[in-house]
Amino acid sequence: MSEEETILELEDVTKKFGDIVANDGIDLSVRRGEVHGLLGENGAGKSTLMNILYGLYSPTSGTITFEGTPRNFDSPNDAIDVGIGMVHQHFMLVPRMTVLENIVLGERETESTGGVLSPLKRLFGRERDGPRERVEELATEYGLTVDPDANVWELDIGERQRVEILKALYRDIDLLILDEPTAVLTPNEAEQLFETIDTLVTEGLTVIFITHKLWEVEEMADRVTVLRDGEKIETIDADTVSQRDLAEKMVGREVLFRLDTEPVAVGDPVLEAEGLRAHDDRGVSVLSGVDLTVREGEVVGIAGVSGNGQRELAECLIGDRSVQTGRISVNGTDLTGQSPRTFIDAGVSFVPEDRYKHGCAEQLSVMHNAGSKVYRNGELSGDSALLDYDEMETYANQLVEEFDVRGVENVRETAAGDLSGGNLQKLILAREMHRNPDLLVANQPTRGVDVGAIERIRELMLEQRTDGTGVVLISEDLDELLDMSDRILVMYDGQFVFETTPEETDKWELGMYMSTGAKPDGTERTQRTEGLK
Repeated sequence: MSEEETILELEDVTKKFGDIVANDGIDLSVRRGEVHGLLGENGAGKSTLMNILYGLYSPTSGTITFEGTPRNFDSPNDAIDVGIGMVHQHFMLVPRMTVLENIVLGERETESTGGVLSPLKRLFGRERDGPRERVEELATEYGLTVDPDANVWELDIGERQRVEILKALYRDIDLLILDEPTAVLTPNEAEQLFETIDTLVTEGLTVIFITHKLWEVEEMADRVTVLRDGEKIETIDADTVSQRDLAEKMVGREVLFRLDTEPVAVGDPVLEAEGLRAHDDRGVSVLSGVDLTVREGEVVGIAGVSGNGQRELAECLIGDRSVQTGRISVNGTDLTGQSPRTFIDAGVSFVPEDRYKHGCAEQLSVMHNAGSKVYRNGELSGDSALLDYDEMETYANQLVEEFDVRGVENVRETAAGDLSGGNLQKLILAREMHRNPDLLVANQPTRGVDVGAIERIRELMLEQRTDGTGVVLISEDLDELLDMSDRILVMYDGQFVFETTPEETDKWELGMYMSTGAKPDGTERTQRTEGLK
């Protein structure tokens, strides 16, 4: 089969939402058996374009040709029926159903699998062991461990990501769209996924790979298409372009990949946590005697595979989760057992890992979300007991401009949930960081944010560090931890198992501690992981 054979052709695809043009006359050609990278800033139109291909949106104009046949996809079922699968950045799962039920419900049905009644037979009939065995086989093969019988609502964000990947791989597909698939994986797990993609592509699968990690495009993609402001900039062979060139094509300017982190004299402890023990949402012990001290002007990075207690630790540190034993002190004041409002008033800001569930009120306006942490201090009400909406609007516009939050037509009218994921993340970061907190607890602060926005977010975090803010930076992006942290702690099974500094470690060593909880035993590095230094 010729490498030049085209499996997908998009011609002059335009998508408008009212007066907003999300995709403007985009042409895209994908060859059979290739990994095609798709790059662009938040709001550039990447997800919109792929949602059109997956049947979630209808194009305003333009044509889609798949396997040589013009297609009109009215729903994802139509896309699945012809062999297109998609792993979304924001999950498409049924929370009250189990992992196994979610995966089987997503299976592409054919006459050979029993038609439309097959999912019911597989879920509730005697054939259930077949899907279970297949899911367990896939999970083992790809290193995507998850309990098939767990309810999705019980899973953390990383485990839900694994379910989405398994759900897509379980289907009989010819084209797989991956939207930020490694966002919650360690380098070792990402390596396993890359090897799997290599195998599937060798066997004839075609992959469209959306990522903000430019090294992944360089490593995995055969060709890459860059979008900017809803328009196609260029399609280019990935091995002929550098990461800097790709970033510049995305953003339209030169981007700094590494920031100069000037030494900062650390001050007194702003956070002292001692002997923290806590349970997860199921009542299972998830923190086992955690000690953590963060000083003024210090960034303490916390690495770990999702599900090892990082989320619960963050929630304890901002008063949103009760501790069974232990003590939490902020600026010398014992806040153990106090409400989140008390922590906020004590100068603590929080960026949660799930921006939709915990980071915003989706139905409320950008203005209301922007002012939700400061409205009680009189800044937005003046001498009156009532909120001054003009002041709120001015404040929200200031945050939108300073943090480059795009897609906001009017801060009073645009709902926070209508923003793209990356722009919503920037709004949340603006709200939390503009307060000049004494302690910032940031859980995955740059997840799903484009390279230009990441540069700005990191600059602002370093500025706050210089001003004396203590930062707890929880991240699964090891580049981010190594670039930003003064100290790095690795969390495994609810405990800190390794402490180091960026100068004394590398991504491979961190990844091994994250995966096993123990010191590397001389395990050989693969060709790809040799570069993780």
